[in-house]
Amino acid sequence: GHLGETAPFLLWRTQNALGDRVKMPRAFADYYRAHFWLTTSGAFSDAALACSIAEMGVDRILFSVDWPFVSNLAGRKWLDQAPINELDRSLIFGANARKLLKL
Repeated sequence: GHLGETAPFLLWRTQNALGDRVKMPRAFADYYRAHFWLTTSGAFSDAALACSIAEMGVDRILFSVDWPFVSNLAGRKWLDQAPINELDRSLIFGANARKLLKL
């Protein structure tokens, strides 16, 4: 939820903090990107969306609202006007969820 609760913003820092202390076949960020999906729930920020897309890829982001804390309409209006292309918008609005849920 909430575009990853700042985790995408902190992926580099997390990997750097782990350093050589934690032995993994792949980087921490690779595991995070492979196993987590983000939702827009209550994080209707263009900057946060841009960071999430840059760190996770648009194919790992799902549209979601945060009712009753933020109105459903606010979420819809925001994503309708977010500075992304129409293909990315359609992925976030539903295509990614259909893929995740195998619908």
